[in-house]
Amino acid sequence: MAANLSQSTQQRSHHGVSDQHKHLVFVLAGKRFAVPIASVRRILEYQEPQFVPMLPQDCPGIIQVSDTSVALMDLQYRFGLGKSEKHARSGVVIVDLDIEGDSVQLGIMVDSVLHVVAIHDDDVQPVPDFGANLDKRVSRGVCRSEQAVVLDLGQLLDASEAGKFRNVS
Repeated sequence: MAANLSQSTQQRSHHGVSDQHKHLVFVLAGKRFAVPIASVRRILEYQEPQFVPMLPQDCPGIIQVSDTSVALMDLQYRFGLGKSEKHARSGVVIVDLDIEGDSVQLGIMVDSVLHVVAIHDDDVQPVPDFGANLDKRVSRGVCRSEQAVVLDLGQLLDASEAGKFRNVS
């Protein structure tokens, strides 16, 4: 599963489609999610994280990526889908987050990586307003053709959370 971004995009080339529309589709707890490929740095096989005390509950530890420590986030747990379990196809997607103008590198645990696909704005439907205190910031909407939630990675962490993850790395 380990791949550099250039390798993964070459395998799934979309001629004539700008990078701003390309998204990496992955699975968490049987559900599909998509993130902009421009934010993805690497796709790695799952690595057991090194425990670090006092991390947020959705951060099981750190992993080493090219001689750099990167905080690992259990996005499945963060989304209320239970803790991630390691499978044969489990992996880690290394992403760059832009938090209030500051760049934070983060590893996201995934059950599997599916593919890179073009997702245009008109293919994304907004998340419906259920009238509850639903925090929709992290979701740009739902892609009809991929049946995937399109995530806004810039909203994944607020500034204080980003500081906790930045201090780990």
